[in-house]
Amino acid sequence: MSKIFGYTKKGGQHWFTSDAYSDKEIESIKDPEGGSEISLPTAIPSPFARIDLVKTAFRNITKSPDLKAYTKDGNVVSGKDDEKLVSDALDLTEILFNIDSIKDKIKIIVWDRETELTKLKSGSDAHRQLAETLELYLDQDKESYNFDLLSRLYLIEYNHKIIGCTSSATLFFATANDLSHAQITFTKNDITFDDSYAPLYERDADFQKYFYLLFSANQILSQRLTVINDYLEKNLKILDRVNNKLYEEIKNLDVTDFKSNYAELDTGLSGDVVEVIGVPLRKRKKEDVINSIQSSDFIIQSTKCKDQAKPLVLQNNLNKSFRYVNDSWDNSIQVPFVNNETVLEKRQLPGISIQYPYLTVSDFLEPYLIRLVYPINKDKFFDGNVNTEVGNDSKGFILPLKQKFFDYFNSDDLISSLSNKPEIKMVQGAAGSVKVVLRIAIVKEGEFISFERTYYQSPENQLGKPDEEKNKGVVVEHQFGITLFPFIKTNNPNIEAYYRVQLVDRDVAGILKNTNYDLKFFSNQEPDAIEIRAKKRRSSKRPDAAETATSDYYVLHNEFDFIQVKNIASAGASGIIIPNWEHYQQGNEVFSFAIDFGTTNTHIEYKIGDGSPKPLDISSDDIQIATLYHPTKTTDDFGGSGAIAIRELIEHEFVPRIIGNGSEFKFPHRTVIAESHSLNIETETFALADFNIPFVYERKPEKDKIQSNL
Repeated sequence: MSKIFGYTKKGGQHWFTSDAYSDKEIESIKDPEGGSEISLPTAIPSPFARIDLVKTAFRNITKSPDLKAYTKDGNVVSGKDDEKLVSDALDLTEILFNIDSIKDKIKIIVWDRETELTKLKSGSDAHRQLAETLELYLDQDKESYNFDLLSRLYLIEYNHKIIGCTSSATLFFATANDLSHAQITFTKNDITFDDSYAPLYERDADFQKYFYLLFSANQILSQRLTVINDYLEKNLKILDRVNNKLYEEIKNLDVTDFKSNYAELDTGLSGDVVEVIGVPLRKRKKEDVINSIQSSDFIIQSTKCKDQAKPLVLQNNLNKSFRYVNDSWDNSIQVPFVNNETVLEKRQLPGISIQYPYLTVSDFLEPYLIRLVYPINKDKFFDGNVNTEVGNDSKGFILPLKQKFFDYFNSDDLISSLSNKPEIKMVQGAAGSVKVVLRIAIVKEGEFISFERTYYQSPENQLGKPDEEKNKGVVVEHQFGITLFPFIKTNNPNIEAYYRVQLVDRDVAGILKNTNYDLKFFSNQEPDAIEIRAKKRRSSKRPDAAETATSDYYVLHNEFDFIQVKNIASAGASGIIIPNWEHYQQGNEVFSFAIDFGTTNTHIEYKIGDGSPKPLDISSDDIQIATLYHPTKTTDDFGGSGAIAIRELIEHEFVPRIIGNGSEFKFPHRTVIAESHSLNIETETFALADFNIPFVYERKPEKDKIQSNL
C-alpha cells in the first residue's frame, strides 16, 4: 500500500495541482509534541533567521485567544516556542525601557550598515564575500523585514554577554543562547528570560503605556511592523476584559505626550539615539522611577534627611502587606544584611532590578559590640535600654551604631520615647550573647522596620571575627573610661564652650593590650566631626606594670551631642556614646568669688547675693563631671578586672567629683599643679589637659610631676 506524503486535504495518490501552504494549511499540520517543544530550528538558510523566527512567533501567538501557546482541535496554533520567542522579545524591550535601573551592567553596541559593510568590502576576500552576501539578503528580504529602512542595528550586551538586538520587523529579538545570567526582576510578577513567559498584558502598566504610545505616536511602526501592531490590538482587547482600568488609560493616551513622558534612549553617548526603522526609541524617566517609589511604605521616616529620594528601610521575614515598589511586599525576597556598595544611590533594590537607595542592617549596626567592665552611668549617658533581667547587669555596652545612623536621626531621637522615633534595645542571652534590636520608623503610619543582630562572645584569649553576611556580630570587652567636664550644654552659640574630655585606656593584657583608642565628637547639626582644639597625653601604659593606663585629654571649644569611640589598633571595634546632657538654665542669683593665690596655699571662697562667704565646694547635687562608669554600682575592682586606674586618674589628673562637703578634697589647698613628666612648655598648653590641681597632693602617692614654685 502506498504512503501519502503531504499536509493538504487534496489527496496525493496521483498528480495534482499544488500551491504554497496558506496559514490555514499550516495550522492543520499535526505537531507530534503538541506544541510543548521549545527547541527552535537551527538550519534556516539566512543570516537573519532569528528575525524571521520572532516575526513568525508574533504572527502565531496573535492567533491564540490569550496570547499564549494554544492548540485547537488537536492542531497547534501557537506553540511554547512561539510564546518564548515573543516573551523574550518583550523582555528585551522592557530592559531597554528600564535601562537606567541597570545602566552599570548594560552596554549598547552599534552596527552601522553603511560603515560596517564598507569596512568588510575593503578587507580580505572572505570579508568582501561576507559583505556581498549580507547585501544580497538585505536587498532581497527588504520587503519582508523592512531592511529598506534599516540603517543601524543595536546589539544589547548585559554583563559582558550579548543578549539580543534591535529588529526592523519586531523592534527586538533575543539570542538563542542561555540567557539565565540576564534574569532581571522589574516587578515581582515577571522575571526576564525565565521559564514563565509573560504576555504584554501581564507586564508593568507603565511599560504597556509606553508600548502603545510608541506605536500611536509613530504611525510608520504600525504600518511596517504589522505583526507587532496586530499583537497590540489583540492585547488591548484582552485588557478590556482583564484590566479595564488600564484599558481605559491606554485608550485615553495622548500621542503628543510621547516625547515629554519619556526620556531619550541613547547608546551611552548623548544624542546618539537608538532607533528602529528611523523611529527613536525612548525610556522611562529616572525621576519617574523615583516618584513611583515615593508611594512605598518602606521609605524612612526622617525629618533630618533632605534627599529627594529618601531611602527605603528593608528587613527579612516581614510578613505584612506593605507596598514595596510596583507591587506589595513579597516575604520571599531576601534582603542582604550587608551591601558593600557604599553609594546608596547605586544600590539595586532586593528582589527587583531597580536602582534606588535602601538601608539594611549593616548600614546602622556595627559588626562588634563593645562591652565594658562596669555598668554605665544611666543618669549621665544613654545605656541603650539594656535588659538586665537576663545576663550580667554589672557590665554595660557601647551603642553599636554607625555614623550613618545620624545622617537620618539626631541623638535626641534615640533617647526620645515618642512613637515615631527610632528605638534601640539590647537583650542579653545565653553564653554572653547579646541581641540588639534597632527599630526604624517608616512612612506607613505606626509601623517600623526592625534591624536585628545577635553578637556572640569571643573565645577566650581570641578576638572573634564577625560575619556580617550571616548577620553574626562579636562581643568584645574593652577596659576604658570616659569623663566629661563640665557636664552641661547651653545650646547657645553665643556662649563659647570649654570642654575637657578624659579618655583612660586600661587594656593591658591579652589580645587587646596593645590597643589604642580615638574619640570623635559630633553635633546633630553637622555631618562632620567637630574640631578638636588639642589632644594631650598625660600618662602611658608600661608593659611591666599592669596597674598603669594611658590617659588622653581632648580640648574642645564647641558643643557636641554624641561621641564615637573607636579601637584603632585592633579589629576596629567602634561604637557611639550619647550623653544625657544637663541643659543650661539662666539663674537670677548673683555669685561673688574671692581667690587668695598664696605662696604655700590657695583658697577660694564665694557668696550668693548678700549671703555669708564659704569655701568653694562641689556637692553631690552639683557634680561637675560625668563618668561613663556608674559611680556607685561599679565595684572597687571594676568587676574583677582590676581597672581601678579608670577611677584613680580622675582624681590624679582631672577634677574630683566632690570638693568640700566632708570630702577629703577641699579648699584651702596647697599651691601646686600636677603636670605630665613629658610636658613641653614651648608648645601651647591647656588647663585640665596638660596640667591640673592635684587634690590628691599629700594625701595619695603622686603619679605626675608636681610643680610648687608657681
